[in-house]
Amino acid sequence: MTGAIVSIHGADQVDILVNGEKVKTWNLMRDKFEFKSFEPLQLALNKGDNLVEFISQKGPVTAPTDPRPLAIAVKNLSLTVGNAACKLKR
Repeated sequence: MTGAIVSIHGADQVDILVNGEKVKTWNLMRDKFEFKSFEPLQLALNKGDNLVEFISQKGPVTAPTDPRPLAIAVKNLSLTVGNAACKLKR
């Protein structure tokens, strides 16, 4: 899996869970709010549906201009098996 991530916090740790089991923790540091590509992440998936979660250890906050509780954002997620791209559901 590849993609890009940003945290609303200047420093954060994000746990990546696959089907409820933690497979990785990323340490995120930033000077300015911008998405950064993350290193390719190898995942062991089950046949059929799987759930991949990104969980901020700092938790959500609200901004003066946006009342939604936000912690992290991800974009451009891509999953490949060998050379074949896989469909992702939201």
